[in-house]
Amino acid sequence: MPDYNWKKWRRILLLGFSSIILLLILSGFAFGLISGCSLDVSRLEEQKLSTVVYGANNKVVTNLFEENRSYISLDKVPQKMKEAFLATEDRKFYEHRGIDVLGIARALLIDLKVGSFKEGASTITQQLVRQTYLSNEQTIARKAREAIYAIVIERYYTKDQIFEKYLNKVYFGKQAYGVQAAARAYLGKDIYELDLAETALIAGLVKAPSIYMNNPDKARERRNIVLESMKDVGYIKPEEAKEAAAQPVTYVEGNSSRHVAPYFIDYIVQELLKNGISENDIYTGGLRIKTTLDVDMQKAAEASFKSGLPAASADGNGIAQPQAALVAIDPHTGHIKAMIGGRDFGNTQLNRAVKAHRQPGSTIKPFVYTAALDNQYTPSTMITDEPLEFTNADGSVYQPQNYDKIFRGPITVREAIENSVNIAAIKLVDQLGPQMIVKYGQKMGLESLVTTGKKNDLNLASLALGGLTKGVTPLELASAYTPLANQGIYVEPIAVLEVLDSSGSVLYRNHSKKSVILSEPTAYLMTDLLRGVIERGTGRGANIGRPAAGKTGTTSDYTNAWFVGYTPELLSVVWIGNDAQNQPLRINGTLIGSGTAARIWGGFMKSALSKVPASDFPVPSGIVSGIEICAESGYLASNCPNTKIETYISGTEPTEECPLHSPGGDALFETVSICRLSGKLATHSCPSEHLETRYFNRVTGRELIGKATRPWDYCDMHGPQEITVKICTHSGLLAKADCPIDAVILQRFIQGEEPAEFCDVH
Repeated sequence: MPDYNWKKWRRILLLGFSSIILLLILSGFAFGLISGCSLDVSRLEEQKLSTVVYGANNKVVTNLFEENRSYISLDKVPQKMKEAFLATEDRKFYEHRGIDVLGIARALLIDLKVGSFKEGASTITQQLVRQTYLSNEQTIARKAREAIYAIVIERYYTKDQIFEKYLNKVYFGKQAYGVQAAARAYLGKDIYELDLAETALIAGLVKAPSIYMNNPDKARERRNIVLESMKDVGYIKPEEAKEAAAQPVTYVEGNSSRHVAPYFIDYIVQELLKNGISENDIYTGGLRIKTTLDVDMQKAAEASFKSGLPAASADGNGIAQPQAALVAIDPHTGHIKAMIGGRDFGNTQLNRAVKAHRQPGSTIKPFVYTAALDNQYTPSTMITDEPLEFTNADGSVYQPQNYDKIFRGPITVREAIENSVNIAAIKLVDQLGPQMIVKYGQKMGLESLVTTGKKNDLNLASLALGGLTKGVTPLELASAYTPLANQGIYVEPIAVLEVLDSSGSVLYRNHSKKSVILSEPTAYLMTDLLRGVIERGTGRGANIGRPAAGKTGTTSDYTNAWFVGYTPELLSVVWIGNDAQNQPLRINGTLIGSGTAARIWGGFMKSALSKVPASDFPVPSGIVSGIEICAESGYLASNCPNTKIETYISGTEPTEECPLHSPGGDALFETVSICRLSGKLATHSCPSEHLETRYFNRVTGRELIGKATRPWDYCDMHGPQEITVKICTHSGLLAKADCPIDAVILQRFIQGEEPAEFCDVH
């Protein structure tokens, strides 16, 4: 059949169909009465509203939705927004009864000319009907139902009610339903913040959101059509239209603010589900969730991760390694201010901040030292850092080492924590008892400690060095440090403060749960020790130029790297590790330790607190400071060559003068040079870096500090072995039993070079 005949017949068919439509329209009320009996008008009341999540200072963090919709009443919609839609979509909205007969006739004439359905002529009521009940298919049957349903709807609702429902139901692309959701999705603003150009842009998107959402140039053309329509109707002046039309079209980055703090959002959803709020309510109920998140701090955390984390490579599951986590808490309120559960939420949704139990390493040590300070130990209590040996149940021998493989000899508690000395921590656990350390850890917030079963944490190494049975999560560890940062008060971390339903009624409300765990002096003194970690010790990379306390933690074989630290205003934890727990943190052959975690922590804290004036930790009553002590003995300084100023809990400060450097002290105590590696008397062959000076009572042989007795054998690890023999000073030969006691001395010789003959004088 020739093409022109086909076009002729198509026009004839369209004319016939159009006649049928007109007949349907003329009998609309009759059909409406019939159809109205089966039309469920209550569906117009159904609203899948998006839930709004607010952070600190009532800032909008994100929307949770099945359909992104924020309902807004008509009286809250700006007048210019209403006029933009009326001018463009339905100028006679307040005049017709659901359908525009003249508009339909005009559209049909155009359709007849082109031979297809090009003009819709749908009123606002018809568009609402289509959005609620019908599809977008271009058929006569659908158009007929649309017209009939529109007439029925107009019988049940006022014009303002219909207009309000339309403005809240119409789809704008980007999963946004309604003008408020569209304004946020495209422009990052509420509708009452929009200027004329932005208002016209939103109104213009309705026509073809799939085209305009990805093409700002086409969106600009459509926006200017809306402005012309508003000018033609008289809603705006020509100069207003011209000025608005000259503005560029710029969309906000991303779909919405949904990408802010995804791990935190996932966490609060899980918390709400635990507290009886259904998933349906969360995603369709139009809730208002007030949370503790500080958006600026969250951005600071993400920036610190981006700049500080080592390069990643994918594992066998396609997940980037190493992974990392961060939690920041206000130590006074328990409010979680920032949370990162992994490098990329799109790559892996496992929230390591709250679900990944990992070995804490030396970040466990402050719980050991807190128990010690609470039980008469002081910052100047001396502990001997020396080789230890334990026999395990299976007969094997355990010889713990310090991270630097060096034994320091007698050191103070302060030096031990600042330099994260393993031997000192193990000795404290041994002296205080594992049960006491567990008790302190649990009451401070370490809920994952295991105290029963064949494998448990009631042993020296796990409690001293952080090799726990189960491990801890970053959030758990952060909360357990709150008593130190908050004058002895434990604060349970919280993320959700309040949940309101769509009508404003309270569904859920949460408050910080607090309990006094430590005395203020103990908490302050432990904090003072941890300040030294940052100022002089292993955490120097975390120095942020303001009062701060913290602790590094690197587990054996470098499988986990931690830093936990706090200022008076903010407490945060950084963890780095591979998901495969037995894999060391190694990048390009270089091992990654707590120094990297400390630098990330420092970068975050500097940025997060950049607008917060620096303050110092408050000194409670019961603290005595400014006491000068001997750095070698821990006693009150006398004529000591090496002294320092120390702080104490009142009643625990030293009261006796240093016996080493007091008058007569040198007569009572002798100075002995010891080889750290062998624990024996040093020889000339022992390397200088392994030598230490220790003090022993000349009468009893007991060490001034600790429980050791004076060694008499010489080191046999370095160079020729040396021996000590008794020599008679009168003859220079080996002493005999009848040599006068005042003529007998101990003299050291390389074995084989000592005299072979006995004294011939006596």
